[in-house]
Amino acid sequence: MAVLQPPHAAAMAAALDRMGVAFVWAAGPAAPLPEGFEARAAAGGRGMVIRGWRRRWPRCGTARWGGS
Repeated sequence: MAVLQPPHAAAMAAALDRMGVAFVWAAGPAAPLPEGFEARAAAGGRGMVIRGWRRRWPRCGTARWGGS
């Protein structure tokens, strides 16, 4: 997991636009993605931005997820 600052998020989005590769980007509700990026990715059928994602660390510590 990484928390991207606005310039880094913009650079990542620009790279994904240029490369044209399939991707899934889990982003918080206030993640600073460039204007129109989500629509372009969805329209091309190659990318998905999932908004509203949040950490779920306590759940990852359970036996079901490999924790103790």
